Amino acid sequence: MKKYIIGVDLDGTLLTSNKEMEYAITSNGAVTYNLKENRIVDNKCLPMSACKRIY
Repeated sequence: MKKYIIGVDLDGTLLTSNKEMEYAITSNGAVTYNLKENRIVDNKCLPMSACKRIY
């Protein structure tokens, strides 16, 4: 079962003048995603080896 969380701030800082989102910041700020081009712009996730040590 997939889980989704969507947090949105619509006070004028998220949407363009056309009421569109150009980018999404996801994964607690670790991933920047270009919605128009459907691609990851930047990724600063921890490597799996670090995650295993932390766990």
